[in-house]
Parts: sequence; structure tokens; C-alpha cells
Amino acid sequence: MIYQNKTDTLSNNETSLGENWTCELTPNDGEFNGDTLLSNELEVIGGFFELGVSDIIFESGNYVEGEEKTIQINITNTGTFNANDFVVQLNISFWNGTKYFNETQDSSYTSLTAGSSKLIEFNWTAKIGTYIFEAEVDIYNNITESNENNNALVENKSVSAWEILYGNYSYNLKLGSYNNDTYMNWTPTTPRGNLYYYDYDSSFYPFNLEPLNQSGDIAQADSALGLTGFNDSLARLFDRNSNGLADAFITIEISGSDVKNIPIINSTSGSDFITGILYDSADGAGGYDGSQDLIFITIINASANGKYGQYDYEVKVPAKLDELKAGLDLVHRLDELK
Repeated sequence: MIYQNKTDTLSNNETSLGENWTCELTPNDGEFNGDTLLSNELEVIGGFFELGVSDIIFESGNYVEGEEKTIQINITNTGTFNANDFVVQLNISFWNGTKYFNETQDSSYTSLTAGSSKLIEFNWTAKIGTYIFEAEVDIYNNITESNENNNALVENKSVSAWEILYGNYSYNLKLGSYNNDTYMNWTPTTPRGNLYYYDYDSSFYPFNLEPLNQSGDIAQADSALGLTGFNDSLARLFDRNSNGLADAFITIEISGSDVKNIPIINSTSGSDFITGILYDSADGAGGYDGSQDLIFITIINASANGKYGQYDYEVKVPAKLDELKAGLDLVHRLDELK
């Protein structure tokens, strides 16, 4: 306020964010005849930081154990100041009813202009099971924000313990001698037979195969494959009533003999194909104890309906089958044709 024509008298007050002020001006020339003018109302505002995580974006497509996938974190700055030199962190934890911390990844220091957003990329090697992805922006609190409670976002991602193999089948049979003299050659119009899937380092003869049909066999197989406790373990798929035995069985002709009570499931939901489990009794008979070779079997079913269309075979194979035996991590297939 300027008073009595003096320019050295000025009163002031400190303002705060959110206050509303007006300015009132009256001429003071000693005559007291001037009109008082009142300004519009003024709101005291200021700049602020406001960082957040709006989305966790998973790379599209099927997730298979061991494949590297890109995870994108969409971060935003809805504040009025540019935010500089902060870090985005991604925490990944395994979940099977209990949360188990798995790994942490930090981004490099990054910046974000006011009113903008940005995608921060992380790479993750897919692992079997359900995982919790927790993304947080400004993990080290380098930016003082108006709201620190919206800096994190959580999403889940599940990776199947199984791979679905399918396709058409055709073959040509030859009867000949050891020096390749051919006595007979024919191509069946309808393919028939069994397909066996097993660890490359396993060794067995089909006539020694026995079903996993004793109490506890499926649980032992889960343990051997490292699938105990997973949402899609053998027990969850083959033994849904949790009585220690498979829910469904079938008889399959193997090497000219009927093998009864082979535990089975549909290879995929609603398909016309089955997947069964066998073990090599030559490694030890009397039930599966976790040490014998495991073999997954399907029957060729010409032009049948599967999850992905119409074809001749479809089988559900554990992604960890290639790790059952020490050596090469590969799955091998043996074809028994009829």
C-alpha cells in the first residue's frame, strides 16, 4: 500500500498455494474523492511434479519357458514441471499361493517432460508359473511429488508348463533288405500309430512301457519334472479330484500288446486327441518312483479336430521334459506306425 503520496511505504503478505486474493486500489491525493477499484480474484498457483505408472504392456504371443520377452512400462508426468534423472524399477516375483521374490531390474536414469508419457523397456526370460510384475517410477525418490502414492502398478503373467505339438502325418513303408533292396513299398491312405515324446537322454523300448496308475505316481512325476505346486502341474491336470490317481484312463496297443489303465487327458480342451503318461519299467518296475524315464504318448487320429484346426496328431508335452535327464536339453519323438 502506498500512502500519503509517499513511495517508500509498502506493505505485503506472503501468499500460499491455493489462496484467492484481490487487489483494491484507491487514489489518495488528500481530496478523498477517488473511486476505489477492485481487481478480479486471483488464485495462487504453482508448478509441481506428478509421476505415475499407467500400464504394464506384455509382448504379444505365446510365452514359452526360456524365451526372452519384452515388458514395457508406460510412465506419465501429469505435473507442470519437467522431471529429470529418476529411475524406473521392475520387480518380478513367483506366485503359487505364496509370493517369492525372483528378480529386480532398474532402468537407466531417465527424464520426462511435463504432460507427457514414455515407454520404458525391460527384457524378461520367461519362466514356468504365475509371476507378479511390480513397476514403480522414481524408486529412489529423486523427485518430490505432490502425490507419492500413485507411483506403482502391479500385473500378473502366467507361463504354461506345457507345449502343444500338432500337425499332419504321412509316411511311406518299405520292406527290403539290409543293402536297400526293396521288396515291397506302400503308402497307407490313413495314418495309424503312436507317437512317444521323451527326454533326448532317455533310452527305452516301447514294450517295457508301463502306465503311471498307482497312487502317488503323478505326484512323483511332478516332483521329477519340477512342477509341484504349479497351477498346471500334472496333478492339477490329471488328478483334479486330488485322490492320488488320474481321473481318466485308456487302453492303448503298444508293440502289439494292450497296455491298460494309461492315465490320459485331452491334449487341449474339447479336442479329439489325448495325451497319456508312461514310464520305463526296465529302469525299475512296481510303480513310478521318480528315477525312471518318463514318456508322453498320443495316438495318431487322422483328420481329427484340435485346438488349432483339423490335423492328425496333437499332444501336450511338459516344457521341462527336456531337463528330466542330464545331458542335452532336447525332447525326442519316437514313432510307432501301424
